[in-house]
Amino acid sequence: LLNLMGTFETVVNKSKRRYHNMFPSVLVGMLGSTIPVSIIGTRFAMSVQPFWKPERYIPIVGMLCGSTISGIVVSVSYVLKELHDNRDKVEMYLAFGASRFEACKPIATEALRLALTPTINQMSVLGIIAIPGMMTGAILGGSSVDQAAKLQMVIMFMIAASTALASIVTTVLALGMVVDGDHRVRSDRVDVREHAIYRARNWMIGKMVEGFWVSMRPLLRCFKRIKGKHSDEANNGETERLLG
Repeated sequence: LLNLMGTFETVVNKSKRRYHNMFPSVLVGMLGSTIPVSIIGTRFAMSVQPFWKPERYIPIVGMLCGSTISGIVVSVSYVLKELHDNRDKVEMYLAFGASRFEACKPIATEALRLALTPTINQMSVLGIIAIPGMMTGAILGGSSVDQAAKLQMVIMFMIAASTALASIVTTVLALGMVVDGDHRVRSDRVDVREHAIYRARNWMIGKMVEGFWVSMRPLLRCFKRIKGKHSDEANNGETERLLG
């Protein structure tokens, strides 16, 4: 459920550009990264038996999903932006005989670098400059500093592994979808419009407003007619007084 909600958030709200079959691609990336990493980390690194204890497993999966969403959004958004802005460059590589993955390798490399930079920067100052919230909470809760530091290190390694794996999977799937097997850049597979959910919402709101005004028109005409009748009667009465 957490992965499904994270996929929905990524595709619908976070991404300005979308490609065909983006939802299943992102879902595969989310499930293929958060579930194995959370199981391995909880079972072997934290020695939790069984690993599916809700009080341990659900918070860990939630943290992994939060970081994974950010990595996927950054990598996929960069890939789609570069394929849209630098399409001529990619097509030139393809025209000179490069495969689609060779032509898109610089884009994929830069996308993964951007997606993993926040996590790497956070790991580089972990416990030295910045003390994360989980470590602080564990210390305030009565745990020893060593135990809190080890727990935070395990969590950060899990977050880094999950983010890297999800970013790699979604980047490869996005490139494979936008640049097809015939080595063509398929811009028609990229949608820059709002998501269909928001387009349907706007259409429904427009129809509701239109229906409201259509239903109000007879009432407005009746009101104008009554107002005009009262105005005519007042004018006639004033004219009779002046003539009399």
